[in-house]
Amino acid sequence: MLNEPNRPPEPKRTPPADAAPGDALTLAKGAGITLGGRAVGRGVQLASQALLGKVLGPETFGVYAIGWTLLRMLGFLGPLGLDRGVIRFGSRYWKDDVPTFKGILIECLAYAGLGSGALALLLYAASPWMSRVMFDEPRLVGVIRGFAPALVLLAAMRVATSATRATQRMQYSVLAEDLGQPTSNLFLVVIFFLAGWRLGGAVAAASLSFGVALLMAVYYLGRLVPGLLRAHVRPVFLGRELLSFSIPASIAGMLGAYLVWIDRLILGAFRPSGAVGVYQAVSQFSILFAIILGAIGAVCAPMVARFHHRGESNRLAELYRVSTKWSLYLSLPAYLVMVTIPADLLSVIFTEEFAVGWLPLIVLATGQALNVGGGTVAMLLVMSGHPRAWLTLSASALAVNIGLNLALIPRWGLLGAAIATAASLSALWLAGLLQVKKTLGLWPYDRRYLKGLVATIVTAAILISLKISLDLTGVSAVLLTPLVAILAFGGVLAVLGFDPEDRVLLQAIRSRVG
Repeated sequence: MLNEPNRPPEPKRTPPADAAPGDALTLAKGAGITLGGRAVGRGVQLASQALLGKVLGPETFGVYAIGWTLLRMLGFLGPLGLDRGVIRFGSRYWKDDVPTFKGILIECLAYAGLGSGALALLLYAASPWMSRVMFDEPRLVGVIRGFAPALVLLAAMRVATSATRATQRMQYSVLAEDLGQPTSNLFLVVIFFLAGWRLGGAVAAASLSFGVALLMAVYYLGRLVPGLLRAHVRPVFLGRELLSFSIPASIAGMLGAYLVWIDRLILGAFRPSGAVGVYQAVSQFSILFAIILGAIGAVCAPMVARFHHRGESNRLAELYRVSTKWSLYLSLPAYLVMVTIPADLLSVIFTEEFAVGWLPLIVLATGQALNVGGGTVAMLLVMSGHPRAWLTLSASALAVNIGLNLALIPRWGLLGAAIATAASLSALWLAGLLQVKKTLGLWPYDRRYLKGLVATIVTAAILISLKISLDLTGVSAVLLTPLVAILAFGGVLAVLGFDPEDRVLLQAIRSRVG
C-alpha cells in the first residue's frame, strides 16, 4: 500500500465572493478553445464515420459500430475515474507543488493502466461468446479482439489529457484528444483502405489513434509543468484519498455515458447489424449535444473544484448559470437544423440507405437537447465532492434506459431505441437539476433565458418557412439550413441585446479571430 506522507496544508476557505468578471472571460476563452477544437475534431470524426459507412455499407459498418460501442463504453470504466481525479486534485498542486502533482499523475496512470488492462483481457477472452450468443455475428470476434488492446491506450490518454486540463490551459487537451486522435484515425483509415484492408483496417486505425493522442498529451504535460518529467523530482502520493474520490466518480461517469451507448448493443442483439449501422449514423448527429455539454464541462471542472474548495458560492452559482445558458445557445440552432432536415443530413453525409433513420434522429436530438438544458450537473456534483449522488441518479436512469430498450426495440426497432434513450436522458436532466438544487442550492435559470426562448421560436419559424417555400432538399438543404439557423438565432439575440457575459464571450471570439 502506498504511504501517505505529509503534504503542504491546503489553502484556507475564503468567504463567498461575488462572481468575478474574469470568470466569464476564463470560461469564454476555455470554451472557445475547447468547442472550436472539438467542432473541428467532430467534423474529422464524422468524415471518418461517413467514409466507413460508404465503403463498408450499413451491414459491415454495423459490425464495426458494435465493436466501437463496446470500446467506448468500457473506455469510461477503464480509467477508474482517475481522469476526473487528476483534475480535482491536480488543480490544487500543479503550479506550486510539482512533486505532489507528479505523484497524482503517476498514481492515476498506474491505476488506470491496471483497470483497463484487466478489462482488455476480459473482453478478449469473452469475444467468442459475445459474437456467438449476444449478437450472432461471426465477424465480431476479430473486431472485438482488435479493439481490446485499445482500452489501455484510451484509459492512459484520458488521464494524460485530463491532467493538462487541470492547469486550465485547454488548448493542449484539445490538440491531443479532440484533434490528434480523430485526425490520426482518419489518416490511418485512408492509408489502410488504400492498401485494401477494410474492416480490420478500420479497427486498427482507431486503436492506433489513441496511442498517437497519448504521446501528444505526455509531451504537452512536460511543457506545461516544468520538472514533471525530470527524474530528480520525487513524487508524493495521495493514496486512498485519490481512489476514494475517483472510483465512485468512475462508476457515475460510466453509467451516465452508457445512456447514449447501450441502445446500440441492445439493438444489435434484437435486429440485424444493418440496423445498428443506420443507428450509428444517426447517433453521429445527435451526440453533438453531448460534445457541447462535455466541452463546457471540461472548462468548468477545475473552476468548480477551485470555487467549491474556497467556499466561493456566488461565483459557483454564476458559473452554473452562464455555462448552462451558453450550452443552450450553442445547441439550439443545431437542434433546429436536425429536426428540420433530418433525412437530408443522413442521405448527404452518408448515403440514401441511411435516410430511414430520420425519425429516430429527431427523437434522439430532442432528448439530447433537453439534457443540455440541465447544464453541467454531473460536473457540479462530482467536482464539489458529491460523486455518489450523481452515481445514484445515473444508475437509476440507466436502469430505466435498459428496461425501455428491452421493451421497445423488439417492437419498434430503431425508433424504440431512440425513444428509450431520449426518455431516460430527459429523466436524468430533471433529476440532476433537482439534486443540484438540493445539494448545492444552485439553480441555472433566470430572466436572461427568455431571450434564448424568443430566438428559438423565431428561428424555428424561419427555417420551417424556408423549407416549405423553397422546397430545399439534398445538398442545398444541408448547406443553407445551418447557415440560416445560426444567423437567425444570433440576430434575434443581438436585437434583444446581449448580456454582459455574452459580450465578454463575443470579445474573446473577436480577439481569437483577430
